Amino acid sequence: MFFSFNNGLTTTAEAVQISEDGNYILSMDNLQIVNGGQTTASIYAAYRAGCDLSKVFVQMKLNVIQPSDVEELVPQISRFANTQNKVSEADLFSNHPFHTRIQALSQRLLAPAKEGTFNQTKWFYERARGQYGDAQAYLTPGEKKKFLLQYPKNQKFTKTDLAKYLRVWEDDAYRVNLGAQKNFVEYAKVLTDRWAEDNTQFNEYFFHSLIAKKIIFNTAESLIPQRPWYEAGGYRAPLVVLSIGLIGNSVRNMGKRVDFERIWNEQQLDEPWREAICQAADAVNPVLMNPAQGYRNISEWAKKQRCWDKVRSLHVDWNDAWLAELISPDAERSRERESGRVQRDDNEIENQRVVVNQKPGFWEKVEKWLVTEGEGTEKERGCVHVAASMPSKIPTEKQCAVIVGLMHRIENEGCPFHMVTTS
Repeated sequence: MFFSFNNGLTTTAEAVQISEDGNYILSMDNLQIVNGGQTTASIYAAYRAGCDLSKVFVQMKLNVIQPSDVEELVPQISRFANTQNKVSEADLFSNHPFHTRIQALSQRLLAPAKEGTFNQTKWFYERARGQYGDAQAYLTPGEKKKFLLQYPKNQKFTKTDLAKYLRVWEDDAYRVNLGAQKNFVEYAKVLTDRWAEDNTQFNEYFFHSLIAKKIIFNTAESLIPQRPWYEAGGYRAPLVVLSIGLIGNSVRNMGKRVDFERIWNEQQLDEPWREAICQAADAVNPVLMNPAQGYRNISEWAKKQRCWDKVRSLHVDWNDAWLAELISPDAERSRERESGRVQRDDNEIENQRVVVNQKPGFWEKVEKWLVTEGEGTEKERGCVHVAASMPSKIPTEKQCAVIVGLMHRIENEGCPFHMVTTS
């Protein structure tokens, strides 16, 4: 992959039409500049300024990539080609299976209608930067109106948003204050480990809980600036993080759990919840605004473990109505187990679909590569052999799970053959 990954003015396209004499490119489909945006912008600025560019030549590397390989290869090309101006790690992590599953759930699951309304909506997960805008780019006014009714702008969230909504409920909630990108990069490692341990935990109930956490976060952002002690231009962001962190820590200490499913069903917070957020913010504000000795900058103080320790030690007399809405750990585990079981069934179906839908001859090539390179266990090779025997033999669901797991491993270890996972 040296040609693709080496630095320079780098572009990709899904198809290219060349003139008969081979000297000219006539057209390109889905041209993307993955490295050299500043160079291209400078050339355009010079052109607009009236400069003579007739003798200016810039070498460009053009990678022609099959549509089925775009999502996998383009981020890697971008990662390796962009060495001077680093690409956002959040963008580079967007193709991890965790994010594709969350995106799939966001596209499939209808949110319950809010009280007093009849319109069911969806929450738009922007797995790759700009997807929300791209989805509307070529719509007619009528189609765009319909799109925005289904995906309201305030129901869009990004990968860095997701990392905030999830981590703020963890034991190290204060680390959200490190900043969107740094928090995301750190939390991506946590998600990767949890995915490897058991990806069925990322299911419909997980998505419901994620949206409930977004609703809590958004509500806190609107309520805190309304507190009487809040000053214009104040420290809203760290206050939101530490306030929700305090709520999460208090709930854990009580041996209880938040009823995220209830929030998902209502698609908004009731008055007891709103009061609890205000109680938390009222308690957190004096801690944040009075840094310990040696800390002068409040924003930096909010990023410190010492600040978080002071927040966690706070005692709040939570309102009884809110306490009554908390549920037991057993109730939450029951929901997680049931949703995990459904996800396991979905995984088995998806694994079988992926294995069966590869191009003719694909599994024969993989089998030969495994033998040549001495890769794969006896069990894994046996499963691939069955796949290579299709259609006379069809792999079972368990065999397909073994094959998919093997491919995910060897694709990162030099195997030149990559499964197409899109439908």
